[in-house]
Amino acid sequence: MRFYSIVTISLYLGCVHAIKKWPQYDQQCRDDAGPPFPDDKKGKKYYDNQKVIPVLDSNGQCAKPLKKACKQHGVPLNAYLEGPIGCKKQGWYCRITPQKGWPPQALTGDLNAGWCNSTASFSDAGYDRDGHCHGSSDDSTYYWWIRDHFNREYNGRVRCCCGWYKEVDGKKSPYPNSMYSRKIANRCDYRRLVTKNEDVTKCRDANEEHGLGFDDIGCDPRLKKKQINKPLKENDNVCWEMQYFGFSEGGGGGSDDGGGSEDEGECEDEGGKFYLKKKANGSLVQKTCAWLRKKTKGQIAKYCKKKNAPDDMDVAKTLCWKTCDTC
Repeated sequence: MRFYSIVTISLYLGCVHAIKKWPQYDQQCRDDAGPPFPDDKKGKKYYDNQKVIPVLDSNGQCAKPLKKACKQHGVPLNAYLEGPIGCKKQGWYCRITPQKGWPPQALTGDLNAGWCNSTASFSDAGYDRDGHCHGSSDDSTYYWWIRDHFNREYNGRVRCCCGWYKEVDGKKSPYPNSMYSRKIANRCDYRRLVTKNEDVTKCRDANEEHGLGFDDIGCDPRLKKKQINKPLKENDNVCWEMQYFGFSEGGGGGSDDGGGSEDEGECEDEGGKFYLKKKANGSLVQKTCAWLRKKTKGQIAKYCKKKNAPDDMDVAKTLCWKTCDTC
């Protein structure tokens, strides 16, 4: 996957389809973080001028569960942060992990899960030091969880996938890596549906006091030898990601509608480094966008063509948008 600047990204989608009212009604409870939903103004988003970036696929397209939302919104960033998600009414789960170069803020104080590829997670169903996991069996709750956790400053890299239960109404879930498959995390919090007829002012917290969480159920012990110390196998076709997720007092991004100027830094991550090359001794060389800007046009073009990098590293064209002319 690769991610794109939010600046004028709607151009790649072509014609913008009119979006139906979304979310359909207010599910914000009293303890949810962020500005009150009824106070939102048309054209203004709670994530304006923040650094969060949607991760697009290798062809520069929105992840499959969000393709419809991307066409409706016209801007991938809005679709990734708002939905609606295309999970066939099977629910979803998201995992937030610390991201290098992005202060975790409140995330490290509320880690709640272990991933099913470590000895600790298989040994202890309550192990909770790998990241923050949260999900729901109802697709519409996605918007409200994202809004809440973004404003709680649970900052990091987010990966979400479709599927909560293994079965729904006696039918097997179309998502074999659902949360209840016990393949992904040993535990995961739950966001309940606040119904349309419910008095939202009486809802204190939709994330608690419902007894529906994937609480200390644990990883499937039959998968221990197969998954320990290996990357979790999630299907990219039913998953999506965001980088630099979460609120930062200093912002760090341009506006979602492309209204910011290039001088505001919306394209370049000045604090980050991209993968340059691997030395003969096996060590990896990384450089900054400032370093790249000082090179000749030919050198810049060469480095900006690189498509692949080791895990958790960026390439120049995904980090240095302005220099590589990929804004």
